Amino acid sequence: MFNRQTMILPKPKRTPAILDVCTEDWANALKAMAARLGENTYAMGERFTVADVVLGHIGRWAVQIKYPIEPQSVSSYFDRVQSRPAFARALERESAAATALA
Repeated sequence: MFNRQTMILPKPKRTPAILDVCTEDWANALKAMAARLGENTYAMGERFTVADVVLGHIGRWAVQIKYPIEPQSVSSYFDRVQSRPAFARALERESAAATALA
């Protein structure tokens, strides 16, 4: 929603007041994520799963739109997921597909 309200929608269609709600929702989601992670390496424990793929991309979007990522345990989790070689390969494929469509 934040990205939509700051970049995607044309300015006349944006609703700036919703950004506060988006920021609050994001902070609450990160608190819940930190509680779920606990001391685990990945979202579901010590094994990398599809949940980590999805959450890793969410973390990437958050970094791109400069959303704060706190607590540190969640920031470290995003770094861990995004530093995996398969993540880099997926981004390369995504970029190649976008280039081919352009």
